Amino acid sequence: MTGLKKCFLFFNKLLKGQKLKSEKLLTVGELSRISNLSTRILRHYDKIGLLKPEKVDAQTHYRYYSPHQIFFVSLIQDLKSMGFSLAQVKEAMHRENLNHLKSLYQKRQKEVEKDLEKLLQMKENISYRLELFDKIALIEHSFKKDKKHYFELKKLPSRRIIYKPYQMSFNFDSVALQVRELQKTIENNEIKSQGPYLMIFHANYPEPQKAIIDLACFLSPSEKRNLKDFKEIPQGLFLTSLYQGTHENSVALYQEMIEWIKKHQYTLCGSPLKIYLKSLAFTDLPQNLLAEIQIPVKKV
Repeated sequence: MTGLKKCFLFFNKLLKGQKLKSEKLLTVGELSRISNLSTRILRHYDKIGLLKPEKVDAQTHYRYYSPHQIFFVSLIQDLKSMGFSLAQVKEAMHRENLNHLKSLYQKRQKEVEKDLEKLLQMKENISYRLELFDKIALIEHSFKKDKKHYFELKKLPSRRIIYKPYQMSFNFDSVALQVRELQKTIENNEIKSQGPYLMIFHANYPEPQKAIIDLACFLSPSEKRNLKDFKEIPQGLFLTSLYQGTHENSVALYQEMIEWIKKHQYTLCGSPLKIYLKSLAFTDLPQNLLAEIQIPVKKV
């Protein structure tokens, strides 16, 4: 017979006012079998004052429970199934004030709604990351077949970012430290970001040690707030190209893109972006980094 069935039989007899055969107190082992809770958990409930035994033998220190306490075990399990913490369960066991009990449930409902929001955001981020992996695989496959760099004009929508001015020397260690600082801002403010990380070069792309740079991360479309560290990359036309490797590997490509812009009668109309599709989060080898340069342009 299952623990729940045993509980039901006890409750049925109690409701009918029948005298229980097991009027004798239950040992912790018997209550454990009926409730399907381990003796360790029952002892813990005793220790924290959630479910105290009806009697404790002074000599043996054995715990004994009355049959009606099975109901309280069932109530505890019910509350835990709804995600109440043990502290909340302990508070909810005082059931005479229905308004207070209702407020506890309302508080738990808000917690569940917040958890659901986080889970939905997590699902969105995982879906985005999976799409990114497919994109990386496709690009790397094309690079194996053809080593040439291709330029593409893209009309891109406005994009919101969280950013921090980059104020350290331009090397992998300092970039990692700055990325971590940005991540801490995201975590501390519960910001919905989606990635990937990017750098905005406000000046001097070919010499990053002298450049004025923002380190940034794209925000999730579901992030509706406006915080001081947010800004928007305006929609517009961008000349784009992909490359593999370190920043130094991209300098010659950047210069070629600038020449293409002049040759085809376009002009720069904003700061170039370097978006890391395959970042150090996905590889230990700098030569395997994959990034896209995006230069905002307009027709002369």
